[in-house]
Amino acid sequence: MQGAKKNAVRRPPSAPRWLALRLPVLLAALLLLACCDNTAFDPFQESDLHFSISGYLDGGVDTQYVRVTPVRDSIALGPGPIDAAVTLEHLATGTTTVLKDSLFLFRTLQPLTERYGHNFWSTEPLEPLATYRLRVTRSDGATSAATVTLPDTFPDPFIIGTTVKIRGIERLAEVLVVYLVRDLILRQTVTHTVSYLNKVFLFEGELQVVVDRTRDEQNIVISLGGTLIQILNIKVIVAAAGPDWPDLTEVDDETLALPTVISNVEGGVGFLGGIISKTIPWPGFEE
Repeated sequence: MQGAKKNAVRRPPSAPRWLALRLPVLLAALLLLACCDNTAFDPFQESDLHFSISGYLDGGVDTQYVRVTPVRDSIALGPGPIDAAVTLEHLATGTTTVLKDSLFLFRTLQPLTERYGHNFWSTEPLEPLATYRLRVTRSDGATSAATVTLPDTFPDPFIIGTTVKIRGIERLAEVLVVYLVRDLILRQTVTHTVSYLNKVFLFEGELQVVVDRTRDEQNIVISLGGTLIQILNIKVIVAAAGPDWPDLTEVDDETLALPTVISNVEGGVGFLGGIISKTIPWPGFEE
């Protein structure tokens, strides 16, 4: 992404960009908060809500992506630029990085349906345990901001048989198994991601999770309409959560939909988390 150009239309990043257990409800809540109906009752009228900020800062990858959307009166967002300058400040050193804007194109299952999103990005390295402040500023000075603290780093997870073993993490954000699959009938390559966060257990002082590849591959076949598949690659992504990462396991869907439950954005809506992730290949699929 080093050579990305502002407002060049791109596909969304292939790596999973959301690592919460109750993600579908969380995303729905953020989407609803980012827009409002054009009726007499306008919850954002004359308010201090300027931008929706969503995503996370990951100290384990070389490129950061943060979705920024103006609070507006419709869901649709066109391909043009938005009035937003995005910076990331390391609060201990004062070092400030300007994030660049990339326009991403999202296609839905409905024919001819397209949506655009602005993912601001940076290749500035992030430090474990450091606290960062992301600011989004409009040309008139209106600002939305979020403060995020990253967790500490941890030893590389390892796989024995079908068990993933994890050490050195105080708070776990996610465990993902990512399958790169070839549809042998349609001759298409797709990515299928399975969350194992709710299957993690503690055994002899370490976190473990047993991956059921047979079940996962059966579900992939079902999701693709019963086609024949070939597994091209498998990798496991383990993410540690920072101290501000929300614990959503005990929150019901109705409560989660409330704006004050998960939002940490000042002068706006949404959630920006802090993680450190590590990716390991499944045995036999090393690149």
